[in-house]
Amino acid sequence: MREAYSFRSIFNKLKHYWDIDFWNRSNNLDPVKFKYRLLFAIRLCTLLISTDIDRSKFIIKILPYVFNKRVRVSTILALMAYNDFAYSL
Repeated sequence: MREAYSFRSIFNKLKHYWDIDFWNRSNNLDPVKFKYRLLFAIRLCTLLISTDIDRSKFIIKILPYVFNKRVRVSTILALMAYNDFAYSL
């Protein structure tokens, strides 16, 4: 479970889905507003100050994508929560 939800694996999965525009329909029907993307980016920046180096590296890689309209913020949050769960066992 840890390998499936490692930050490296999560980033690779997200990048694949962004490249094929997997969430195109969802983004057209219910686009994420700029203010929510901005709040998410600010929240991610607050998580950079952490003892978990892998999390910090993941956040640095993810930040440039936050304002891309292909990106679903909720998906990033869910996968980060899965990572927390996988490493809490």
